[in-house]
Amino acid sequence: MIFRNPHLQKGFSYLLILSLTLYLTGCTYYKAREKPISETPVLDLDKYNAFSYTFVAHLGNEEWDLSSVVLNRYENKILAEVKEVDERTKYMYESLRPGQTARYSGTERNYIRQVHIYMTEYEDMGNNRITIDGENIQKVLIYNMNGALTTLSYLSTGAVTFVAGMIIILLILCNCPHVYTFDGNEYIFTSTLFTGAVTPALARHDYKILPDYQPDKETYQLKVINEEYENQYTDLLEMLAVYHQPDEKVVPDKVGKIHVLKQLLKPDKASTPEGMDLTYEVSSQDEVAYLFDAPSETDLNYVNLTFQKPMGTKAGRLVLTAKNSPWGGYVYKEMSSLLGKKYGRRVEKNQQSDGTKTNEWMNEQGMLLSVEMKNGDNWELVDEVPLLGDVSFQSIVIPVQFPDDETTTASFRLRAGFKFWEVDYVAMDYGNDLAENVDYLTPSFATGNDGSDHLAALQYVDHQYMEHLRKGDHTIVHFEPKGREKGLSRTLILHSNGYYRSNLHYEGRPQVREILKFRQPGELSNFSRKLYEDFSNSFAIN
Repeated sequence: MIFRNPHLQKGFSYLLILSLTLYLTGCTYYKAREKPISETPVLDLDKYNAFSYTFVAHLGNEEWDLSSVVLNRYENKILAEVKEVDERTKYMYESLRPGQTARYSGTERNYIRQVHIYMTEYEDMGNNRITIDGENIQKVLIYNMNGALTTLSYLSTGAVTFVAGMIIILLILCNCPHVYTFDGNEYIFTSTLFTGAVTPALARHDYKILPDYQPDKETYQLKVINEEYENQYTDLLEMLAVYHQPDEKVVPDKVGKIHVLKQLLKPDKASTPEGMDLTYEVSSQDEVAYLFDAPSETDLNYVNLTFQKPMGTKAGRLVLTAKNSPWGGYVYKEMSSLLGKKYGRRVEKNQQSDGTKTNEWMNEQGMLLSVEMKNGDNWELVDEVPLLGDVSFQSIVIPVQFPDDETTTASFRLRAGFKFWEVDYVAMDYGNDLAENVDYLTPSFATGNDGSDHLAALQYVDHQYMEHLRKGDHTIVHFEPKGREKGLSRTLILHSNGYYRSNLHYEGRPQVREILKFRQPGELSNFSRKLYEDFSNSFAIN
């Protein structure tokens, strides 16, 4: 077996059986869920493109298939033509109840993407056309792909990746502080803080959009937990409560500016340099992502993107929804294990560095997600996306300054190591608005599991830390944002700063010859690819 880390051998046998079953069935997983009704239900349906989804309307015991669907989000109305529900469509939604997950294959996949609208009344416009007012929408059910489970089962083209993904998620979740948010009933694992800040010099500001489970509540509770073998030092926790129009999307950039996005444009084309079309994977936020695992002629993997650009446009904002992959965490730990008993000494030495060489090395190895723009015949670096953690997809804005030319297209490429990142969505906005209605909130309550009060430590970046030095240490934190104002939406962003230090230990002699290879740019990506190939061969032998 290829596992150098003995902890990763646990559970391999039963996961192997499970993955083989998934491989032989060749299925895609789907789920049914009820979508909460807001004050603007038609706007909330905007992401469900009528070309990709079947819309079905229900009134009492009656039901119709909706075609030529128009979502008038400004007047909160749906206009559509009604016809009899297709029998295959009906079979699919009657066989999958809300809250369930099922798997389908073949032509069945064409019928499962469905939006069901339950209404109290409608307006008959004649000629089989109706209008549904948003105020009369009682319930909405969404039938869609279960992105997380499908991605695990198809990280590449076989069950081998499902095994890798499952083992990693179960056994080596992302290092760094874990954030659980309270949804009214329980704490839900939501995010991580300052991933990759493994020394004081690498401490950085981190901005993560949080799920707003109770947008009308004025108390937001979360729990920060040390679930790893490491020391964690959190210098700042702050909540940004942003109030904006329902048809606007607000997303931070990596320095904390909050951008207001009004007209997001999908890429005209997204593909690998070798010609694999990725437009479907990156055009909607559905957790079906590109995993930077396509065959590549280079050490690192690339995604090429092309957008329409109004002539004379000087600036824009590239929007990414992405996360780090669990596989990348496994690869990094496998590399670290090559240091053997010298690993602890290397960690200690890194604590004294200024972080410059570490950041350069991470970029060269494809650990950071690089964004490059084409200028003439050259590719120029625009920015690097910091590590976002592997728990949930996060959105981030990359501000762009275009070259002074008369082109009507903008070309970008994303660069990362083999299977280090997952990109779910890419879009472009040519506006320049920043959020104005923002409340900056410090915690109102921050009490550790040992009774310690951490309020003072979390107020400012002043090297006064909330310390979690043992696995299991945690702190309950409360913020007091205003409830959403009438006619507005509320987006919550958690701003943090800090770092953490690994307490892992490895045995054995350091494999110096192997370690020295990682001085070469792209070698960690090659290492990842080789590990994956070894794992595939191991699976084939089993």
